Amino acid sequence: MTAPALMKYLSEVLIIAGVNDGIRCNDGSWFTAEIAAGTYFISGDDSATDLLKAIKTAMDAVGTGTWTIALTSANKVQFTCDTAASDPWAIDMDNAATTFDFEILGAADKSAAFGAADSVADTLDYQHKNGWYSTQPIESDSDETKEADISQSRSKGGQIYTVKSGTDYTVRRLSHAYEPYRKTFPDASYVNQSWIEFWATCNSGEQVRYYEDVDVDSWDTYVFKDETLKEARPNRFSFGVQVYNWFVDLYEYV
Repeated sequence: MTAPALMKYLSEVLIIAGVNDGIRCNDGSWFTAEIAAGTYFISGDDSATDLLKAIKTAMDAVGTGTWTIALTSANKVQFTCDTAASDPWAIDMDNAATTFDFEILGAADKSAAFGAADSVADTLDYQHKNGWYSTQPIESDSDETKEADISQSRSKGGQIYTVKSGTDYTVRRLSHAYEPYRKTFPDASYVNQSWIEFWATCNSGEQVRYYEDVDVDSWDTYVFKDETLKEARPNRFSFGVQVYNWFVDLYEYV
């Protein structure tokens, strides 16, 4: 029997021009690259909203080398640069011109040297902060169901008025199996995030990209329902072992 695919969720990263778009780099000489403003996800899927692709595009546009930025199998961000003159490459994460926060990508100490010889990779310390991988597969998936806000009718002076608040949307309910509270990542991560901690960093006001399989680039973008986390219920299987049986509602407005 084939094991069910594991799930992953990614929260958005907002890049604002002149605020958090700068990266100080060296591919033979120092320069400052500026990431295009926009809403991104640390997906590594080479899509238009992939933050790693946006960073590479900014570096390639200003420098003389060719940069490669990717996620490793351990979900860590790795940089490589093929410099034009076989020079070593570097990124100064602590420079005043580097307004982009590399802790988002998994840097442990931004003052530490980061770089390597020509075409040699260097990898950030931790898994990036804006992702969550479920160690349990989806137990049930309602798929997308179209819904609408309830209309209300009122009469005044013999005239009936119908008021509809909001708009149509689709909702998708995903039920996960039992999930140990602090073991949601399969290995060491930036903050050893549990599902609840990831929720705290990605509330319903932000977009979340949901992948049905960590190894397949098929995804949809939603927002979380506010009350979902309250449905997480602890279940104790044996003394000292507490896990959560929970579901999440993802909303996609249409």
